[in-house]
Amino acid sequence: MKERLLNNWTAWRIIRFVLSIVFITIGIVKLDYILIAAGVFLLIQALANTCVSCATGNCEIPLKK
Repeated sequence: MKERLLNNWTAWRIIRFVLSIVFITIGIVKLDYILIAAGVFLLIQALANTCVSCATGNCEIPLKK
């Protein structure tokens, strides 16, 4: 589990993490439970590195040869 949290921080995973913090913060300030729930959902996805579209490597930037 520790290796999963620390490895493979791609751009999309970092974006999900940052957006989750933004959603949670705005949701707390405005007392909007939908934003808080969306932020928690994105946070769990970012930390566990689970994403349906990225699971097969579709989100990776291709290397130029």
